[in-house]
Amino acid sequence: MADSANCKNITSTSHPYRPLMWFGVAILAALIVAHLPISGLPHDAQITLALFVFMVILWIFEVLPVGLAAVLWAMLLVVIIGGKTVPAKVAFGGFTKSTVWLIMGAFLLGQATVKTGVAERIAYHTMRLGGSSYTKVLIFLWIAATILGVLTPSGTVRVSMFIPIMGGILAAYGASTNSRFAANLLMHVYWGSILGSTLWYTGSNINPTAMGNLESVIGYSPSFAVWFVWQIFPCLVMAAGSFVLIQLVLPPEKEIIAHAGSITAIDEKLKEMGPMTTAEKKALAFFALAVVLWITEPFHGIDTAWVAILVGILLFLPGVGVLGEKAIKNISWDTILLLGIALGIDGIMKAVRLDTWLTKSLLSPILDPLISIGPIGLALGITLFVFVVHFLIASAAATTAILSPLLVQYAHLKGVSVTLAAMVAARSAMNVFIFPYQTTMFIILWGTGYMNMKQCLRGFGIMAVWQLIWICLMAPYWDWIMNVIR
Repeated sequence: MADSANCKNITSTSHPYRPLMWFGVAILAALIVAHLPISGLPHDAQITLALFVFMVILWIFEVLPVGLAAVLWAMLLVVIIGGKTVPAKVAFGGFTKSTVWLIMGAFLLGQATVKTGVAERIAYHTMRLGGSSYTKVLIFLWIAATILGVLTPSGTVRVSMFIPIMGGILAAYGASTNSRFAANLLMHVYWGSILGSTLWYTGSNINPTAMGNLESVIGYSPSFAVWFVWQIFPCLVMAAGSFVLIQLVLPPEKEIIAHAGSITAIDEKLKEMGPMTTAEKKALAFFALAVVLWITEPFHGIDTAWVAILVGILLFLPGVGVLGEKAIKNISWDTILLLGIALGIDGIMKAVRLDTWLTKSLLSPILDPLISIGPIGLALGITLFVFVVHFLIASAAATTAILSPLLVQYAHLKGVSVTLAAMVAARSAMNVFIFPYQTTMFIILWGTGYMNMKQCLRGFGIMAVWQLIWICLMAPYWDWIMNVIR
């Protein structure tokens, strides 16, 4: 990964105008789409589609951060179309959704638990329970990753926290970075983190993005507690299947397991941290307050998002909180910008009548033959569609932002489960992929050098098939539970 980074720096230095070149390509592509003779597509819808292509090219070739590229797209819609069709309140309407505040509050809570060290302490204590048994270490690694999923919404932060832990485990077992043991460990860290992202509503911004688009269509999105109930059984199935599959596909060397030592590296880390600090206790208390209020929402009626932002604000109180002014600057504003625009895409598509055309010309030919099968058919069609698009759009968050409004609207027009369509869109964007570039979490772990491309294609290729099967198998359950528990 270091070599790749160096190559990237050299490339950037050798070709300083490359981003401008791709910016020009994006403009050219938009002009071509804008002047294509497309039957049945309203003029404003064609301009919106052309600008959308412009934005996607900026995303694919990383000309601008995804959030800023999305804002530019919305601004161009207001300037070029504007008027009563796409005024600013429509183009930027997603920023009025409570989901934006939920993610902002979750980011602040995550900063508090990471900055004070309480998240890292919990991870180390959990991992320590595994002792010298590698299987137990892996089980508690999954548990630790799941706990971190509720402590911080950033998968990037979570896997970064595990890198020194992984190094300690390798050292304790005397394993090299190019061993199958190392690749096995990397797989468990990644999918344990995915479990944390799936089980908790705030475990990933992908969940609120998909559900925010659901709210735009049917006026409903789940609370923290409801989401947890929806996901308990599917997550147990996913975790058990993934754990066993990783052990079968990339089993660690038996000789390394046979000569296992004690996990002294984790004990040393805990010793370095010393006793729990006042700041850690405060961060843990604020987090516990948020969770209690999230779980008891049916009794007090305060929305999950308002709880998150309220507790996030309290974290700044002098003498009481644990965050300072810099914490505001450290929020992933690019994610917030992307989310705000993404939640408004549904309104934009309706305003220019692009949603109806896309459904008839793009999704219907692909999904109509499958939806007659029922929830499994809908899940299969959406997952395959998202899987293909995800090759072009590296970011899972960006893929969800683009496709979930379209897929939710398709389900609504076809009279099938809108909630299931939103759920499957989120799960397939997050779980079904093959290459490292398709998710930031994997890129970070790839930088450890614990896995080569052959192991990657074998391990994540088979996992992609398993995740596709899992999503399809869970579709009837989700379709049922999401109607029963609201």
